[in-house]
Amino acid sequence: NNAVNDLANQATSYQDAINQLQAQISTIQGVIASNEAKQADLQGQINANQIELEKQSKVLGENIKMTYVDGQPSTIEMLASSKNLSDFVDKEEYRTAVQNKIQATLKKIAELQNTLNAQKQEVETLLVSQKSQQAELDSARAKQASMLAYNQAQQDSYNQKTKENASKIADLRRQQVIENARLTNGNGS
Repeated sequence: NNAVNDLANQATSYQDAINQLQAQISTIQGVIASNEAKQADLQGQINANQIELEKQSKVLGENIKMTYVDGQPSTIEMLASSKNLSDFVDKEEYRTAVQNKIQATLKKIAELQNTLNAQKQEVETLLVSQKSQQAELDSARAKQASMLAYNQAQQDSYNQKTKENASKIADLRRQQVIENARLTNGNGS
């Protein structure tokens, strides 16, 4: 009976360990799911930024084409070719606006490229983290399966021992009844 009680306590402690491993597995699975969602979100942002980058590159190309079509006349050439002072000012403002737009577009492209690089790096970091967590999850599952198998083997062994002990007890009781009957018959004669 003491051995059976010890085994029951040991089985309970194994079950507690198994339950803790299951909680750990659930937590890791939650982190992995969160990382996958974050990775999908980042991939969406990367795709949107890639489209915006292509759009800005196209705008830049158009602006540069306009600048070269108009040529790069000097201020004196622009003044000489203008009909009046207002026409000169308009041409100069247009040229300045195009140059400013080119600068703004270049800056936006650089920012988008930096953002894309940072997002791609974050996705790579998430993937490495996810692989590590998946390995940890696999390890925890293997340990849990091992503990369950060990626990089942122990239970089977103890159940077998309990049956053997019950059989021995039954044999001893039978022998005791026979011996008691023999002693009673021997004293009664």
